[in-house]
Amino acid sequence: MRKLEELLGDKVFSGIIVILDNKSNIIDANDEFLRLLGFTFNEIYDKHITELIVPDEKSLFLDLVFVQDVSNIMTLKFYHKSGAFRFFSFSIMNFDNYKILFGNTLKKDFLAKKFKYMSKKISNIDEIFKNIDVNDIRDLLSFEGNSLSLLLDLMPIEVWVKDKIGKYVFVNEKYTMATGITTNNSLLKDDFQLFSKETALAFMETDDLAKKSGKKISFSFENSDKQFATYSEVTKIPIYNNLGKYIGMLGFSVNTSHSKAIEILLEKEKKRLMFVLDNVDGMVFEINSNSELLFVSGNLRKLLGFEMDNKELMDFFLRSDKTTVAREKLNLALSGKKVLVDSTIMKQRINFNLNPIKNEDGTFNIVGFGNIVSNGGDNNE
Repeated sequence: MRKLEELLGDKVFSGIIVILDNKSNIIDANDEFLRLLGFTFNEIYDKHITELIVPDEKSLFLDLVFVQDVSNIMTLKFYHKSGAFRFFSFSIMNFDNYKILFGNTLKKDFLAKKFKYMSKKISNIDEIFKNIDVNDIRDLLSFEGNSLSLLLDLMPIEVWVKDKIGKYVFVNEKYTMATGITTNNSLLKDDFQLFSKETALAFMETDDLAKKSGKKISFSFENSDKQFATYSEVTKIPIYNNLGKYIGMLGFSVNTSHSKAIEILLEKEKKRLMFVLDNVDGMVFEINSNSELLFVSGNLRKLLGFEMDNKELMDFFLRSDKTTVAREKLNLALSGKKVLVDSTIMKQRINFNLNPIKNEDGTFNIVGFGNIVSNGGDNNE
């Protein structure tokens, strides 16, 4: 299956579509693009896209497109196989492993009036909806072959658009997969017609927050409704036309349930581990790469004194006539070497094994395990 068939399925798009790999080589294109330029698919496959752009506009294409994650509509000249050229107005969107270029061919009279607008670029998706000259958001999304609808539908996150009274006028494929509600069953319905009362109220509340703020809001959302992901990161953007009139709401979300579940599990494991360490017979502590005490087990803290904070405890470890020796051993452990320290603390002789644990930045934390050997003198070595 070609990449275009994989991405679009049975979707209909009357304009041009070209798919590029991460090196900007063409890996697929639709029949309309091939027809307009007079090429066969095999003739353009694996060509760098700039080979089809007239020389004086290649740098403009690279500057406007590949510096940004999302580019607004731009207009450039592409070569026809015969040596002539055509004007294409297009948008491009970057994904992890490919880029999608889509748009339409332009006539000269349209080009003369719109070229300046078509050449501007954007860096955020909300800029797509800035300075629009419609009173109804549906006018931007309602016709077949719409480039904006295709862009939103191909995004790898859940995207939806509501009109000014809160009815859905667009949902992308990721959204329908996440909610289990088809496009036809979503359109022109509000939250109360689609979801439970609790969920609908939560959605309306955040819509109102975005409208009152007049700008993009992002937040973490937890939902008990089994119809949805338990945890997600949501962004809502109120849409205003060029007269400042509110005409709708753009929303998108990312399912973070898996990562949140791992985070919760790790937190539980951390608490369980801390409980175990606090109740073992041995003595455990951890020091970070800046020689700051991060953790002291219950037995060791009890021996040293509950009232001491971590800095005071660290000072106590290094306090004696042999502070230099203790510091040298600590530095040796911080450099990645296992060290055995024989100390006498509160008249108790304790053997500590200092075990270096390497951090991602190449530094080391130290985890120390100690056991009481015998009664000793009143010093700390």
